[in-house]
Amino acid sequence: MSIKNGKCCSNCVYSFLEDVGYSDYTVEGTDVECLIEVHPKKSFADDSRDNNYAEKCKEFEQGIVVHISVEGTNPFTKRYTV
Repeated sequence: MSIKNGKCCSNCVYSFLEDVGYSDYTVEGTDVECLIEVHPKKSFADDSRDNNYAEKCKEFEQGIVVHISVEGTNPFTKRYTV
């Protein structure tokens, strides 16, 4: 997953990120889920336009995000955003 700076759903404290693929070495993408169910879609790809919903979201709060790897070897990797 590419780390994005700025106001996007994958930088919101209310998001949950989960890598998708066959292993931690073959990550095909990252799914983002809005934990407070404000986003119109339940789950979406990190690299999709849906990630820009944060621009108009009133609940957006930038900060520490829970990010889970494919194999679950890093179940609570904290990612700090700028």
